[in-house]
Amino acid sequence: MASPILTGQSQTVFSRAWDSVRRWWLGRDWRAFRPAAPAAIVALGILFVVVVCATQSPRELEARYLAQGKAALQAKDYPRALTCFERVSPTANDPDAHYRLALAAAATGDYGRASALIHGLAPDGRPGYAPAHYWRARQLLASSPEPNLEKMSPALRARAESHLVRALDGDLGADRPAALGLMGQLHLVAGRLEAAEQCLVSAASATPMNRLYLAQLYLKKTPPDLVRARKEADLAVGYFRDRTKDDLNNYPARLSWAAATAFLEDFSSAVAILEEGLSATGAPIFRAAIAKTYVGWYDVRKKQNAPANELIALLAKGIGHEPGSRELLDRILYHLQVGGADADQARGALRDLLASGTQALAHVHFALAVDARMRNDHAAEKMHLELALAADPQAAVVANNLACALMEPPHSDLPRALATVNVALGREPGNPVFLDTRGRIYLGLKRWQDAITDLDAVLTRAPGTEGVHAALATAYDGLGQTDLAEKYRRQVPNKSAPKP
Repeated sequence: MASPILTGQSQTVFSRAWDSVRRWWLGRDWRAFRPAAPAAIVALGILFVVVVCATQSPRELEARYLAQGKAALQAKDYPRALTCFERVSPTANDPDAHYRLALAAAATGDYGRASALIHGLAPDGRPGYAPAHYWRARQLLASSPEPNLEKMSPALRARAESHLVRALDGDLGADRPAALGLMGQLHLVAGRLEAAEQCLVSAASATPMNRLYLAQLYLKKTPPDLVRARKEADLAVGYFRDRTKDDLNNYPARLSWAAATAFLEDFSSAVAILEEGLSATGAPIFRAAIAKTYVGWYDVRKKQNAPANELIALLAKGIGHEPGSRELLDRILYHLQVGGADADQARGALRDLLASGTQALAHVHFALAVDARMRNDHAAEKMHLELALAADPQAAVVANNLACALMEPPHSDLPRALATVNVALGREPGNPVFLDTRGRIYLGLKRWQDAITDLDAVLTRAPGTEGVHAALATAYDGLGQTDLAEKYRRQVPNKSAPKP
């Protein structure tokens, strides 16, 4: 290797330094070494850096980046974490580096990259990296539009369960109790009580929310184990009450405390717990929880044959907190359908809500419109639907029902009905119910081709829709396509489609 070329000045400096070092070494005279000290210190520094760089292995660098990335991830410094893991992942054989890179990517909003990394670490149908399988199980369940496990697609639950099995076969570290709890919930929903109990008991000490699921499990046993169910619920109440006492902003603990209290059928206390949280924080999540508590309270009292006025009062209180609760409105509509004193009391409760200036304006008017339709009071139905749509112009179901009401003779208004149902379809373009409504309006307007377009879509998406074959036969008759009309008419047993 060629020697470095030094300038004359550099040679002079280093020659003098070397002479000073040599004289000091020979005579041990510090005064002789003093002029060379700066150069010697610089040389030693350079030598140290060279030695460190030469001796530090790639594995040590990788470990440093991993440690710094983990620390940044813990501190929620996601861009720094992403940078650290990106420097490690191209050469790392450790799947944890790629997994943490996925976490950092997801935290910075790059969900596509995170998903691709996780799918590589936790493929379908074969074992992979345990934490990635757990991540995929949770993401699959979170992707369901229905948050209730019992109402989720069985196929979706099965996919999530397959990833959980692989996750639990590996090393999950601190996440293991939570994964066991989730597996226990899936077993519970599937009716596998023994397997559910094993998972939930193992998870309950670390994740006390699982005590509520254990309580539910003991109630499902044959015969129900009421003593153990109450014991688990009591333990959950005590745990979450203590966590909430000094922290009004601990939403999960307060919600769990209320849920455990409601499980013990102390509904008034559960409502009070949630109302305290709502009053202190204003968080909307408490309104939804209050509504759910009133649903549970109503269901229990209904089984106990409580009087209708008490049941309806519970529903009205729940609607006052959460106007959009479908469960509460469905139950109040049940009382309207029963008729008689039940319907009168339900109707009265809804009118009281209107008079009190409720935020549930659109929902209450909609319920009263349904009641009016059941009583064949078309004028009242139309009035309440108009008011409901005015209160919530984007309410698709209200718009569709108003369009149907506007089609009713003798005072039908088809152009306005068409404009109104288009509001509904603007919100949900593929809804077969709304398409069916517009198809019938097009029939009334003799816009045969448009009617066929909508009704064909209805037949494809919801073939069981009543009258759709007859309506299509009418449209084809209108176009003079009698052969086609007859084919559709044959699909309507014992009925004939009306001629235009």
